[in-house]
Amino acid sequence: MTKRNILYFSNWSASEGITRSTVFPILRKLSEHPEIGQVFLVTAEQGPPLPTGFIPGVEHYTLRASGTSGFAKMIGLFRLSSRLARLAKEKKADVIWCRGATAAGYGVIAHRLSGIPLVVDSFEPHAQYMAETGTWRRAGLKYIVQRMLEKSVRKRALALLPVSEAYRHLMLSERVQPSGVFVFPCVVDADKFAFNEADRRAIRRKLGIAATDVVGIYTGKFGGLYYQEEAFRIFRAAFDYWKNRFHLIILTGEDYHKVLAWARKAGIPLGYLTVAHVDHDDVPKYLSAADLAFSTNKSVPALQYLSPIKYGEYWAAGLPMITTLLEGDDARIIREESGGYLLDVTATGSEPADEVFARVDREIRKGRSDHYVSLARKYRNFSLIDEAIAFVLDRLSRNE
Repeated sequence: MTKRNILYFSNWSASEGITRSTVFPILRKLSEHPEIGQVFLVTAEQGPPLPTGFIPGVEHYTLRASGTSGFAKMIGLFRLSSRLARLAKEKKADVIWCRGATAAGYGVIAHRLSGIPLVVDSFEPHAQYMAETGTWRRAGLKYIVQRMLEKSVRKRALALLPVSEAYRHLMLSERVQPSGVFVFPCVVDADKFAFNEADRRAIRRKLGIAATDVVGIYTGKFGGLYYQEEAFRIFRAAFDYWKNRFHLIILTGEDYHKVLAWARKAGIPLGYLTVAHVDHDDVPKYLSAADLAFSTNKSVPALQYLSPIKYGEYWAAGLPMITTLLEGDDARIIREESGGYLLDVTATGSEPADEVFARVDREIRKGRSDHYVSLARKYRNFSLIDEAIAFVLDRLSRNE
């Protein structure tokens, strides 16, 4: 049996938490698969590659992205893509596998230069939601180029692995071949994120939080695809509801002083706020210390096609979740399978936050729920990685 060589490309840094949580599990599964020979991780960054053996059977290479704006960035796009194509041919890769729509932009150019089949997981309409959230201008170069590249990816990829059924249906309506599409949401290690009483006590003791206090937690960014002012208004509403019994933990890579300034502007008592940047391996400990979790993606049409990794992590930790993302696969799970609480922060006459907090408070009093854990295992299970790999290998075989 001839084994396949996989070149896996991500334009996130290998040191980022999102890479460790979403890319590394796939790499481990690829490296262990009996039908796969060599696995090469390629990241677009300036730092050195990870040491040999960071994942057994995986070699890491870095390609430096160049250019910051306009024409220089366009030149940088083609330079990095050509280097990616050369590396794929040098390593005798059977597939260029990309993570996400922006990495796929480089990948589709590398595919055209090398003739090596292209696979994209976590594929979504990146240009559309960047425009809808106000991050990019529709007349801007970033939007125009990204949208053009996404069209090319949909036309040329051997396999597309979107994170949602909603986007799969949209692509099928746009005449993407159904045989080349497999839904592959962001998965989590439910055992790693399982509630741990010892961690709960240790983190609360470290932060000076009483055992009887209600702790809310938020993990991630602010701005762009996420609400900022609206998010802190929700946090402030939680303080108003639980008074001095509430403590908020924000785990983020954002600038510490900026986060404090946003909190201060919202009227949040800083003595009951913890802002920290922690290693992704430590996130489960903080989730165990919490009683409820927040997710504050902007609720614009294109974001219904996302699958936020934090949903799976919150569910796996057994936490009731309050989210502002009102449409999509996960919103359906929340509505139909009691997967959390939806909070509309934009519409006139939207659901008052106090009503949501009252329902969450009643749930907290009952203790940790295994129901959320069951949702993580049902919808974000690591077994989906095996199914995705089998789908890609089958597509490669059929393509020969």
